[in-house]
Amino acid sequence: MKVVWSDLFTKTFFSPPSLVEAWTSRMEEFKRRASKYFQFEEPLEASLEDFKLVHCEELVEEVRKLNDVGGVLDYGDTYIYPGSLEVLLADLGGVYRAYEIAKHQGFGYTPYGGLHHAHRCSAAGFCPLNDLAVLIEKLTKEGKRIAYLDFDVHHGDGTQEIFYERDDVLTLSLHMYHPGFYPGTGHYSELGRGRGLGYSLNVPLPPGTGDEAYQLALKIIVKRAIESFEPDVIVTQMGVDGHKDDPLGGALNLSTNTFKAIGELLASFNVPVVGAGGGGYGRRSVKAMLAELSGAFGIGELWEEVREEKTESNPEAISRVMYVKKFFEDQLDWF
Repeated sequence: MKVVWSDLFTKTFFSPPSLVEAWTSRMEEFKRRASKYFQFEEPLEASLEDFKLVHCEELVEEVRKLNDVGGVLDYGDTYIYPGSLEVLLADLGGVYRAYEIAKHQGFGYTPYGGLHHAHRCSAAGFCPLNDLAVLIEKLTKEGKRIAYLDFDVHHGDGTQEIFYERDDVLTLSLHMYHPGFYPGTGHYSELGRGRGLGYSLNVPLPPGTGDEAYQLALKIIVKRAIESFEPDVIVTQMGVDGHKDDPLGGALNLSTNTFKAIGELLASFNVPVVGAGGGGYGRRSVKAMLAELSGAFGIGELWEEVREEKTESNPEAISRVMYVKKFFEDQLDWF
């Protein structure tokens, strides 16, 4: 079984300095623990020009310029450090390699990337440019129908915006939605525009959602949407910052049981699945990443390493999931 790895993944991240060490320690811990179960493959080559498939030229050129001197791309949380460009290209090449792996073993995974907050013409949320959006655009140019699933605790707002008027790309994001929680978008009423109306789906969840409610959403919304949409490829942002121990998104209160269920669900679809690591900060996140892989590949020994007690769900969260399902049934003729 193969996953993607580059030692550049431990070099830096695009966050403020206070979080870079937490991110790189996560990558180091992932390599150490995953090497027992997986064979590593290097990223493919990628070009900064590839990002112009989905981004304004001005944004791409700003990244190129800051690579020499360093700087901040947005309002203060998305950093380019000197030499960051080679890491960003390794990230994109990792996504490309994950797709090649997925074509052969069904599921391809890279622990880095999933830069879902980057919009067409602006960076945001530690995301200078959107790696998964580039892969999606390349695949649609080959005539493929793509489903994008986003399990990060934060709404996949950038990817949604890039494909908001498209009907050949389904975007579906499960995320925490609460006053003051970043980025503040992803209400269930955000359904797309023009030809894309009905092809942007959001499941906004309250703090305290817990395992039962989240896994209910997987079963009655995500599974149903994928089976109805019938994609040729699934591209997924597999952020683990909704884990109960995460310093940024732990209020969602998920255990490794939910991340295993995500992996199992992705493995159940009979199409290639490309996964990128997404959010999650520090070594504590690695057990949730490994739980996803244990589910996707059916590795019982790995699951025993990361097994936790299930968390309880707040009743409001279960009601929210049921309401959103009913809303989609009323609004979408294909769901």
